[in-house]
Amino acid sequence: MPTKQQYTDAFIRNGDNSIKPMYAHHFFWYNIRKDGGLRVTTDGYEYLTKILNLEYFKIDTPNIDITNQYLIDLDRLIKCPYYMELGRWKKIILFDKKVYFALTMYNNDFEKFLRAHKL
Repeated sequence: MPTKQQYTDAFIRNGDNSIKPMYAHHFFWYNIRKDGGLRVTTDGYEYLTKILNLEYFKIDTPNIDITNQYLIDLDRLIKCPYYMELGRWKKIILFDKKVYFALTMYNNDFEKFLRAHKL
């Protein structure tokens, strides 16, 4: 599994080079710690989808309460870049087909998926 630094380097190398490596972690990641999760910022999401044209998979999560514990669980358990659309129609957007496929095994129930992987 690639590290956050490897993802960041790949994004910069394959993009439009407008992002300075010194600021890349702040641009792409919510959690800028080296061992933090892979949740991307809104700017990072726009960059990945519009500039890099990466394939992504949207999962509706209308009934999930976004709590601190839920965000911590996502950071620890989702091993690919992901974005969260918040608001009235909440969604999680994954940038990895394997993680998306694993989730479909839980009938796209994100809470079941997280509970199973916490064990």
